[in-house]
Amino acid sequence: MTIDKAKLKALAEAANAVTTDVNITMAVGADPVEVKAVQDYLQMAMPQAVLALLAEVERLASSRSKKERELEQELEVWRNGPSCWTCGDTGDVHDITGEWRGECDCLTAQLISGNQQRDQLKAENGALHKELEGKALVPVEPSDGLLMSMAIRSDHALGCPGYYDKKVLGRANSGVSHARMLECALGEMRKLHEEVVGTGFYSPEKDADYAAMAKGAVHG
Repeated sequence: MTIDKAKLKALAEAANAVTTDVNITMAVGADPVEVKAVQDYLQMAMPQAVLALLAEVERLASSRSKKERELEQELEVWRNGPSCWTCGDTGDVHDITGEWRGECDCLTAQLISGNQQRDQLKAENGALHKELEGKALVPVEPSDGLLMSMAIRSDHALGCPGYYDKKVLGRANSGVSHARMLECALGEMRKLHEEVVGTGFYSPEKDADYAAMAKGAVHG
C-alpha cells in the first residue's frame, strides 16, 4: 500500500489544530470546517494505512539496527585488526596463492626489520664478548710510554737517567752509553709488542708449532 505521507501529515496537523478529541468534535457537531478537517483525516488514517505505517517504521528500525550491527562489526575489525592490511603486520607480502612477494614497506614491516637487525647485533655482540673472554685489547701501534714501561720492566736501571754512563758500569757494558742501551731496549720491546698483536712472527695458525718448539727446548 502506498501512503502519501506528506498529505497525511498535513491532514493530521489540520485536525489537530481544531480539536484535541476527535470523538467529541464529531458527536457534538462542532463547526463544519472543524468536522470536515477531522473527517478528512479519519478518511485517510484508516487502519490499513496505520498498519502500513507501523510496518514501515518497524522495517526501518530493523534495517537501521542491522546496519548499525554491521558497522560495529567492521569497526571492531579495524580496531583490533592489523594496522597494515597488505602484510597483516607480518612484514611479508604474499599473493592469494601464499607465494611470498617481498617485504612490505609499512611502518610495521620497518619496525620488524629494525627489531631483527637489533637482535642480530645483540647476537653478534654476545659472540664477540664470548670470544674476547680472558683477552685484552692492545693497540696495534704501541705508544712511547708503553715501550718505555716495557723496557724498564725488562731492566729497571733503564728507568734511572744516565745510570749506565757511570764509570764503574761503563767497563761492564763495554762503554755503551745509557742512551744507546735504552734505544736498543726500546727496539726489542717493539719487537715483543709486534708478537703480541700478531704483526711479528707469531700467528694463531703457528701457535702449535711454536708451542712444540718451546716444549722441546725446555725438556731437551
